[in-house]
Amino acid sequence: MGAVDTLRDAIPEVAKDIKLNLQAVLGGGTLTAAQRWGVAVASAAASRHPRLRDAVIADARREVPEPVIEDALAAAALMSMNNVY
Repeated sequence: MGAVDTLRDAIPEVAKDIKLNLQAVLGGGTLTAAQRWGVAVASAAASRHPRLRDAVIADARREVPEPVIEDALAAAALMSMNNVY
């Protein structure tokens, strides 16, 4: 079980849709692994939720090379700067 799975399991049943969406987004689809995990890391970092960020990064490290994660964190920094301005 990955870190995101552990975090998802901690979400209460009243937030069932969030649990399902989190599973669906990371579960596959037409994006490559680098695209999927890059978007997930950037979004988790931009959310400023430490547990979510750490869980997504931990799982991403098992799925994609480190440069994908570094680029995603850079993208999150840019998103944060744009939100300020």
